[in-house]
Amino acid sequence: MEAIRMFVCLLLACLLMAPTAVWAVPEHESVVPFRDIEDHWAKEAIEYAYQMGLLTGVNGAEEFEPDRFMTRAEFAVMVDRLFLTTEYQLFPLTLLTENDEYGWGEGFDQPYLPYRDVDRLTWIYPSILRLSLIMERLYGPGSLQEIFPGDKMQPDQPITREEAESLLRIFAVREEQLQDERLSPQSSSTASEAYVKRAEAAVAAKQMSEYLATGPILPLLDYSGQKFPLVPEISELFPAFDSFLEDDMPNDQHVYRQAIQSIIEGEGSEKAFKQLRKLAASRFSNQVGVEYYLSWESDTPLTENMQHALRAVDEYFKAERKSPEALKLLAANVYDLALQLETDQPTIMEDTLQQLLPYTKKMKAGTTEWLNYSLYLAALEVRSGDKQQALKRYLQLVSTEEGLTNALYYLITSERMQEANELLNQAADSDQLDREYVDMLQQDLSLISQQPDVVRQLNESLRRMEKSTGIEIEGESMLSGYLYHYTLQVDQQNRTSHTKGIYQAPDKLVLQKMEMFTDEEKNRLYLYDHDSSRWEQSEPGPTQYLHEWVDLLPLEERLHKLHARYLLQKGSRYDVITEWIPGEALKEQAAALSLDSGKLMDAPAFVTKYYIERESGALVKRVWRYEELYDSGEYIAYLGNETYRQTNNLEINLPSDVTKGGR
Repeated sequence: MEAIRMFVCLLLACLLMAPTAVWAVPEHESVVPFRDIEDHWAKEAIEYAYQMGLLTGVNGAEEFEPDRFMTRAEFAVMVDRLFLTTEYQLFPLTLLTENDEYGWGEGFDQPYLPYRDVDRLTWIYPSILRLSLIMERLYGPGSLQEIFPGDKMQPDQPITREEAESLLRIFAVREEQLQDERLSPQSSSTASEAYVKRAEAAVAAKQMSEYLATGPILPLLDYSGQKFPLVPEISELFPAFDSFLEDDMPNDQHVYRQAIQSIIEGEGSEKAFKQLRKLAASRFSNQVGVEYYLSWESDTPLTENMQHALRAVDEYFKAERKSPEALKLLAANVYDLALQLETDQPTIMEDTLQQLLPYTKKMKAGTTEWLNYSLYLAALEVRSGDKQQALKRYLQLVSTEEGLTNALYYLITSERMQEANELLNQAADSDQLDREYVDMLQQDLSLISQQPDVVRQLNESLRRMEKSTGIEIEGESMLSGYLYHYTLQVDQQNRTSHTKGIYQAPDKLVLQKMEMFTDEEKNRLYLYDHDSSRWEQSEPGPTQYLHEWVDLLPLEERLHKLHARYLLQKGSRYDVITEWIPGEALKEQAAALSLDSGKLMDAPAFVTKYYIERESGALVKRVWRYEELYDSGEYIAYLGNETYRQTNNLEINLPSDVTKGGR
């Protein structure tokens, strides 16, 4: 595969790629306009689906027709809208960008559907195109056609339960979900009824939407490395902190309430903060609230906001009044400001931790107040780099969902799987935790325990490719504003390769040709210069970007050294393996490397998808997205896809005009 790597090196440059498109869900009024659902058993689900923009009415939008069979087109559009509401969550699996949906540029392949009865100009085309791409990314080429075979989709035909469940499968990260989220007949439907009614579709949409709102739990889908450490959820950002108000000073109380209301509404906030500063200097009883809201002043430096946030914590403990929710919010505020200050003040996490630790003596271990506060102390320890100390703390907090999940995460990333399993078994017997939540953790832990098996399967497929004498590759990639479409032939026996293709430069209006040969034996690269009409010879340069180094790393080292995660999804014809490598692990390893681009500062996304044909075990396709940021300010986003065909009838000999013409 060295020839492929040499080819990739030639393409690399460093301009920012446009982010994936943001798709808005249609906004609807809160009052549902349908006149035919008032006494219907699925009224609540229909209202939910309508207000979320997942389903609309018929007959001028006044009726919903809940008991009519849903068409294939209607259901496909509903699933697409549901996908768009949770696109960010599923992005690590789909890697779907607007370039995939709208083609790779003028002159390249355009979006294509195999159905003759789904016209490009119809309202259903964008949704069905997107579903086709999603299904392909998740389960392999031609997956949508396995649901709707042939060259006609028949969009107006009623959708069967089997077809509907197959479409909903795009949301099933875990195989167990396929059983949990089945479409069961409702109301007057019989078990033998083959088709889905509109009311039943609304129920399915509501259930799936609520399930997706929980998000992935363990690190399997934490591809950016930003999900952990988990901290408690904050239900109210702008309380009055009434428990710290005393009955005296009614005028000050009135001024305080007016000030915080102005801050919440964003009106006259300059005056409001001036009033709060006066209250801070007075004997006003609610100093907790005053200091908290002063930390929100946008016109002051963040360092000053942090001082107010820390004073609010100090005032809380001076008041000696127990309010676990208030303390959780105060700790969350300090943590959030520390995150904002971290870039400019590298020691802020450790400094903040040292200021908060002494207050633990004022709380009784095991109380809700102590649990909430300790979760933020552990998060600060993680961000300070002391993950093992944080893990010790999390193991004391496993009576909370956040404590248990964090403890499992850091046990797993420390490769202490047996301890993670034992901890989760103990949690399953606990009456302090939600059983459904623990079940989800067990499902995710089961997937993670399968990592070595998935790696072995992928390794076997890669070895099969390495043993073939020849490989033919067709690919598309986007990089630094350049679009590439190429074919690459690799003669592994003679260690030579030949690449031909076209590319679109960001500053050019026309496509340009490219062609090159590589000779691994002599470590030579021959590139045809179309301007001078001659072959130029060179040697591959030093490793420039991190993904070049990762590409040469054995899978076992990626699993253990880089904490890579692997998810296997089974389509009817293909096994699809998705590989994520967390940014934190990449940064740690990159610190010891000498990369031509400089020091790696971040790797926001590092995802590769492999498509293995189940019958032959051959790797037939690969899709990737890599993002890397360096201390020089250089940012690279490199994404693309390749299809592979292994052959034993390929021989590449370098023409004499190539080797002689090179200089």
